[in-house]
Amino acid sequence: MNKNPRPRLQIIRGLPGSGKTTLALQRYPQLMRIETDMVFNREGAYRFTMELNEKAVKWFLKSVENFCIQGFDFVTTGVFSAHTERLSTVIETALQYGYEVFIKSLTTNYGSIHGVPKEHLDAMKESFLPERELKKMYKNEVNVHFGLMPKNYPLEHKRKKIK
Repeated sequence: MNKNPRPRLQIIRGLPGSGKTTLALQRYPQLMRIETDMVFNREGAYRFTMELNEKAVKWFLKSVENFCIQGFDFVTTGVFSAHTERLSTVIETALQYGYEVFIKSLTTNYGSIHGVPKEHLDAMKESFLPERELKKMYKNEVNVHFGLMPKNYPLEHKRKKIK
């Protein structure tokens, strides 16, 4: 019997090259995963463009909402730096659908493999919101936690078929 019927969202945020996708795939292979980078992977190659980025963000936010409507446990990764409103939108959408949200910020730099121009990387780094600021924003929200979802957490909402 599931003691915690709330679906769960694990957000892993960090700058390009911080290991977000690697952590998501290693720690949560059983969960559905969504990230804007999925839009840039075309025919086995990563192709980042600012024009495509706008489409990627729209697709990403709509997909988050669709996952929440379906009640999936899922993991998402992203920079969520200058786009604090995007992170807030993801968190608020999940909370609206009764989710428990876990946020993990990664700060190590392993080197980006995506070919994002240096000026964009520098801008992301400059605007990256420290986790302590996020904690202040959500200090009164009991369903927002900082860190990784425990490994032994019961995952009752994984990989349902979409109707």
